Amino acid sequence: MIYKHNKTGNLYSVIAVANKCDNEKFPKMMVYQSLNDGQIYTRPHKDFLNAFTLVGGEHV
Repeated sequence: MIYKHNKTGNLYSVIAVANKCDNEKFPKMMVYQSLNDGQIYTRPHKDFLNAFTLVGGEHV
């Protein structure tokens, strides 16, 4: 799935969803990679969905 960052317009590919149980101790996290430079990032699922827009595929 490809997402576009709402502020920068940069494109990212979602690698994985970590901690799918999504409890307080281990919140659901998105692991994603920049299509520009290959850097890998992670952020909480809810924050990710607020900062990015889906370009291709279906939401995770």
